[in-house]
Amino acid sequence: MWKLKTVTVGLLALAMMTGCDVVQEEKQQETLRTNVEDSIGMGRTAYASRCINQQLMAAKDSDAYYLWLSMRNKLYYTRMQTDSMKVTMNRIQQYISSCNHKARKPGRGGSDFNLLQAEWLLAKGVWHTAIMGRPDSGLVYNNKAIEQLKKINARPQLMLSALTNQADYYRQLGKLDYSADAYMQALALSDTMNNPNANTAVELGIATVYTFLADYENSNKWWKRAEQHVSEMQRADQFIFYNNRGNDLYLQQRYSEALPYFKKAATLVKGDSTKAWDYYTARANMGEIYVWLGHTEQARQALDEADAFFQQAGFDIVRYYIETSRIGLDLKEGHTDRALKRMAEASTPKHMLPAAVVQRLKIEELVYRTAKMMPQAYAVHQQKDAINDSIQTANMTMRMNANLLQYQHNRKLDEQQHIIDRQYIMGLLAWGLFLIATLIIIVLGILVYLRHRQHQLHNLKVRQQIVRLRMENIRNRISPHFIFNALNHEMLAQMNGKKVNLSSLTQLLRRGLAQTEMLETTLSEELAFIKYYVSIESQQMESDFRFKIEKEKNVNTDRVFIPAMVVQIYVENAIKHGLRPKKIVEGKYRDLLIKIHRKGTDSTEIEVLDNGMGLGPTSTEQMHTGMKVVQQTIQMLNDHNNSKIAFGIMNRRDLPAGETGCRSWITVPDSFDFLL
Repeated sequence: MWKLKTVTVGLLALAMMTGCDVVQEEKQQETLRTNVEDSIGMGRTAYASRCINQQLMAAKDSDAYYLWLSMRNKLYYTRMQTDSMKVTMNRIQQYISSCNHKARKPGRGGSDFNLLQAEWLLAKGVWHTAIMGRPDSGLVYNNKAIEQLKKINARPQLMLSALTNQADYYRQLGKLDYSADAYMQALALSDTMNNPNANTAVELGIATVYTFLADYENSNKWWKRAEQHVSEMQRADQFIFYNNRGNDLYLQQRYSEALPYFKKAATLVKGDSTKAWDYYTARANMGEIYVWLGHTEQARQALDEADAFFQQAGFDIVRYYIETSRIGLDLKEGHTDRALKRMAEASTPKHMLPAAVVQRLKIEELVYRTAKMMPQAYAVHQQKDAINDSIQTANMTMRMNANLLQYQHNRKLDEQQHIIDRQYIMGLLAWGLFLIATLIIIVLGILVYLRHRQHQLHNLKVRQQIVRLRMENIRNRISPHFIFNALNHEMLAQMNGKKVNLSSLTQLLRRGLAQTEMLETTLSEELAFIKYYVSIESQQMESDFRFKIEKEKNVNTDRVFIPAMVVQIYVENAIKHGLRPKKIVEGKYRDLLIKIHRKGTDSTEIEVLDNGMGLGPTSTEQMHTGMKVVQQTIQMLNDHNNSKIAFGIMNRRDLPAGETGCRSWITVPDSFDFLL
């Protein structure tokens, strides 16, 4: 008994594993078929053909094989290989008939077989409508395919194709209200698929329905809506857009506006052998437009090309349109006799659309009137009016039905919107509570931040006060230093028996004290003080002392701000420690030069150059008081600026061999801020 249970459990597990594998494989096949269909729609026929051939060779059973054969049939239709398409459909039909005759469900549970039947029914609908010109028969097959797809719960892409085909067949039969309803169903389905390409195909169909309803206000709205996405469409949809939009403008008698759309449609598929059908359809439309615009040579060329192709293809419906255009062309060229002869020889196919017949009758009436054949013109006019009255009555009925269908559709949408609105309100309430809680947290956070910020500002003010005090302490060291140097200088001069000018000394000290009380000064004020200072010093120097200021023209000293007394200290050190101790050599001068120039685009550089004793080995270690003040002042100011003041002192390297001298310099950025 235990062994029997073990075997049973094992078989169940194996069955479950096998079932999972089957489901997974079916999903993979379904995804692959969808990808191949998309490739065919995008014109990647070579890739699609290779993939179909691989799957045909790898098919595990007959159902799978014929499903991929049905996919090849779609490729044949895209390439308009009608003979191959007919042979393939007959093969699939024979297989389906044999399976039904044996009353079995081939394949895995019959799902592939049922899908194959639906695919075959869709293909038959396309064949009868697009190739045979029998949309009534195509509709019968297509409706059976829709019923089959509903039973097997087929993938949305296939159902969408069936619904759009159904809408197109109804449109060709003139049942525009049913066409509108089918498109509305397709639109609802495409909305659930979240597929832009699917929505595009449906929107093109709706625009075309409005065109045939002669509701040009709505057709223009839908065509303009579709035109915004032309660049994103697949090539097949682009052709439909250009060709059908051209038809819409043609029916509105806006011929010059319609022509560019037909030209774009033809250009889009020109040179592609698989799109010859589309190309010559667009050429036939161009020929008709050329007739109405009076471009007879271009009209004849386009109509001849299209007629030759469709005569070979055996498609009489398009040839009927072409023959109508030829009659109009004869009339435009003044060949009334030729037009009458063509009318007498022409015949109307059994299933020709009423709109095409009306167009032929309109041309015939013009021909009879031109030929002064009034009884015939009157008879044709009555025949045309009878068909028009029938079409108008049908259109009025269809508009009413379409409006009713639109109302029902809108009502469903309103109900769905009501549910969505309730969910939206509940969502808003939840979000509102969340936002209130978030707002409270944010307010508390802001209060904490402001408290912290206030504390930071207080600490910053305290630090700034400390910095100011330190700066004042540093700057105050300049005053006694300057006074000591000035007095010491005059005392030495008196001891050496040189003339002492106490009045000049007093003025120098007064101006020096004023300078030391300022943190910043203009370069012009600093230079004025230096000139006064040097004039006093030069009285104590020998005649070999020379002083000069060189300034570039683009430097405005009134707009250049520098730390006060810095350049004066450089000058004082140059005289005191560089030039004064230097021995006097006959024929040579002791020179002091101040050079001012722009450095880059945002700074000014001031150099103090002398040819004195230069810097000794211990000069940098035994820094003088004035230089220490310069260094500390600039460091304190730089701490509060992103752009820094650069400064320094070094021996000169530009003097002839054997001579010495010193270079002191400071570079001040234009944007430097002296506020602490």
